[in-house]
Amino acid sequence: NYLRAAELAPRLPGLDLARGALALATAQPAVARTFLDRALNLTPDEPEALILRARALAQLAHSAAALADYDAALRVLSSPAPELFLERAAVCATSADALRVLDEGLARLGPVPGLALRALDLEVSLGRTAAALARLDALAAASQRREPWLKRRGDLLTAVGRPVEAHAAYRAALAAIASLPAWLQKSPDTARLSAELTRLTASLPSS
Repeated sequence: NYLRAAELAPRLPGLDLARGALALATAQPAVARTFLDRALNLTPDEPEALILRARALAQLAHSAAALADYDAALRVLSSPAPELFLERAAVCATSADALRVLDEGLARLGPVPGLALRALDLEVSLGRTAAALARLDALAAASQRREPWLKRRGDLLTAVGRPVEAHAAYRAALAAIASLPAWLQKSPDTARLSAELTRLTASLPSS
């Protein structure tokens, strides 16, 4: 159908964009790029075309060009999806650059869990324990259910050899569970978490 449309109206608005999207969906990034180049020659600020071409360029390992297209799309979009910041971060050459992108997304969109969690993972991978703990504290403060974040705080502290602080984090997680309504405390997931926290607390020194 696209081929027939191209024969009848080769300058049909949106045709190259649609063909580029189809090529990308069928794992043909080089073909997709050709169509998307043509689409963007007609409408240089079309965000969908910029995003699709960024994805094609990323698959073709043209990272700098992909980053430029992501940046252009993010400038045009008033309410970009969080996934765009995740995609852009994934193309960055270093974890530090990726963190800057994620922080830009968090500053623009607010505390989106997906962005915050990816930033947390990068802080841990870079060995930035203090920054990772600060991000965990922010996630816990913004959440109605603090116990998973406190448990993760304890896990991180255990991993970096700070058992007394880890013990305190696990105890705080148990206290958070104890403050929940009874029906929530008895739910299977919460009961499992409580049992694990009890075991971890018992295995660590308190002072």
